Amino acid sequence: MVFDRFLSDFQPIFFIFFAFPGMPVNEITSAAEFDRILERADANRLILVDFFADWCGPCRAIAPIIEEYSSQYPNATFLKVNGDIVRELITRYRVNAYPTFIFFKNRQQIELIRGGNRAAILSTIQKHYSATPANPNAATDDEKRFLEQFVRYTGIRTAHTDEVYKALARSVMPEEIVEKMADGGDEKEVLRGKHSNSA
Repeated sequence: MVFDRFLSDFQPIFFIFFAFPGMPVNEITSAAEFDRILERADANRLILVDFFADWCGPCRAIAPIIEEYSSQYPNATFLKVNGDIVRELITRYRVNAYPTFIFFKNRQQIELIRGGNRAAILSTIQKHYSATPANPNAATDDEKRFLEQFVRYTGIRTAHTDEVYKALARSVMPEEIVEKMADGGDEKEVLRGKHSNSA
């Protein structure tokens, strides 16, 4: 009965997650959101950021191509940033033309392309793309986004009784928390941030 209520509460989320896997280019709405994505990305994951503006014709022309590439390269993260909204990132990365594509890997900027040069963008993706994550057991971006929908409802991981849910929840935990638990820290205390840093 509890599980039935759980499923009915989350039916829209399940539908969106499983019915629309072809919406992989995510729009970033803040610098903090971008920083979180960059920080949590697997070391082998290529991140392409499309800096655009609504009024930019070349931006609109290249957008479907970027969507197509995002489907062809599933172990890369494709993001877009509206320069008129997220000014902090425009300033940080010195974007002075639209579209501008900045590529990141292992939290570092590795390439920059100004303009909608389709061949240059594809060549750069192919040059840096890795189909193998550094940690093959880590959750994918889609899995992390899906699990984040449940964070406010599940609280800490120990609330789960099913081992699969525990493993999925653990896969989205920051590495330092998992390491503290592996070092013998009390799980509940570690998750509440009360575990000491002494070894």
